[in-house]
Amino acid sequence: MNCAKKNLSFIRKIYILHIQSPMNKRIFVYTIPLLCLYACQAVQPLHVQYSSYPLHQQLPSDSILTNLLNNYRQKLRDTLNTVVAYSYQNWFNKPPEYALGNLVADAMVNSSPSSETFSANVAFVQEKKIRGFWPKGNIRLEQFFRLLPVDEFWWMYEVRGKDLLPIIEKLFTNGGWVVSSGTEIGISKNKLVSIIIQGKPLELERVYRLAVLEENPQSGLFPIEMRQGSWMSKLLVRDAMVQFCRQITQSAKPLTIHTDKRIYVLD
Repeated sequence: MNCAKKNLSFIRKIYILHIQSPMNKRIFVYTIPLLCLYACQAVQPLHVQYSSYPLHQQLPSDSILTNLLNNYRQKLRDTLNTVVAYSYQNWFNKPPEYALGNLVADAMVNSSPSSETFSANVAFVQEKKIRGFWPKGNIRLEQFFRLLPVDEFWWMYEVRGKDLLPIIEKLFTNGGWVVSSGTEIGISKNKLVSIIIQGKPLELERVYRLAVLEENPQSGLFPIEMRQGSWMSKLLVRDAMVQFCRQITQSAKPLTIHTDKRIYVLD
């Protein structure tokens, strides 16, 4: 209301000046909005007062909301306590090969849909994406969420062998990456000396399909032209892990650590 009164006052003054001394009509039209804007400028308070509202157990609870949440809480607990697999070993991540990372990479390859679009020859997983460890015993669904807390997909690439060679060199000479089963990468003095994919030496003219899970997909590890032809998986990484481990359990086998020299360093 005050702002409107100020506007009317400014317009009246300008109009009177215009009558007494006629000005260019364009100047008159543009001057009014500017003056109105100036008149409506917010006044900054000189003092701001804050109030504190502590949270503690003595605050009264809403019984209706509590009962509603309790129903979901129990369902969530039952779901997260579901046993997915069993292991006789403790699962840790230790360089140069990471047991849990290897399992994630194997899941990305073996849990891919049967469609040719999502089948991969090899999977590369950045170790930073794997969080925590698994103790031996029952592996429950909750542990998969702790291991891979972020809902994310992996990226699929089609790369010719001669273009894949410098990428592998960049990834593995600095450490922190794991690969799927059937792949062997030999390193000596920070240089690649051997690359085996699906049991065969790297073929420079062959087109390989990669499944990649990395910390930052925009890191520049893969050239822009390769990214333009890339696509995302239809499975979350965590869902692929659960599916893969359930397949192993259904075959009446426990989870077994595979650190089969996929990445080895020569002195």
